[in-house]
Amino acid sequence: MDEIKYIFDFFRQLKYNNNVDWMHTNKKTYENARDAFYALGDKIINQLSLTDPSIAHQTAKDSSFRLARDTRFSANKLPYHTHFGLLLTPQGKMSAMAGYFIYLQP
Repeated sequence: MDEIKYIFDFFRQLKYNNNVDWMHTNKKTYENARDAFYALGDKIINQLSLTDPSIAHQTAKDSSFRLARDTRFSANKLPYHTHFGLLLTPQGKMSAMAGYFIYLQP
């Protein structure tokens, strides 16, 4: 899958350049990787909804987590995650219910 290769290439670069300046310089690369993840996530949602119709209304865009990290109380002060994640539940990602968690990282 070309989407996964593009996403993994982005995260390999981000792993060694995890700073705000690099991210601003490579914003378009990030947006393309994010959009590729959304496309892949929507395919996954479509397949999962065949056996679990309760998540059929979800989209990858609405179910994904942000890339920027909250570093206030963390020993790790790197500003960005090096993965994309989705949480699929019938009520959306902010639900307290169990669901499907998809984590994509090289």
